[in-house]
Amino acid sequence: MKNINAVALYKKVLERNKYCIISTASLEGKTESAVMNYAETKGGGLYLYCFNNMRKYPHLKENPKVSVVIYNHPDYVQMDGAIKFLRGKEAKKARAELIKKHDDNVYYHTDSRCVYFSFNPEWIRIRTDEKFPAKYEVIKDGSRNPDKTLGF
Repeated sequence: MKNINAVALYKKVLERNKYCIISTASLEGKTESAVMNYAETKGGGLYLYCFNNMRKYPHLKENPKVSVVIYNHPDYVQMDGAIKFLRGKEAKKARAELIKKHDDNVYYHTDSRCVYFSFNPEWIRIRTDEKFPAKYEVIKDGSRNPDKTLGF
């Protein structure tokens, strides 16, 4: 994995993996982490979904800030950002992309409790070399460099 363009690697990681871990927190500080299916957006974000009776749903309603990890050795990406609930055409687009990537669980998307949202990463750190000591690169840091984009 040496000498690889970190943004190109990030795009490959999103494409070749199917699952992420999303961590949420209520305003009172109650946390939850869960493995979730995702599909990538054209801008380097993620489409996700959950049922409106799941624990993470009220967390997301009151606090859209989340952390996401994609790990499938050797791939490792950490992200912080915010979610946006999707409705109408945006929700249909997310549903179609999720079904295309995860055609083995179409039945989830027929449930009326299914709610779609997008995740827009504000901070992204990717492992670029797994050998000890591992090397990481921050490829998006909205707090320090808001103009740095992913270029895809």
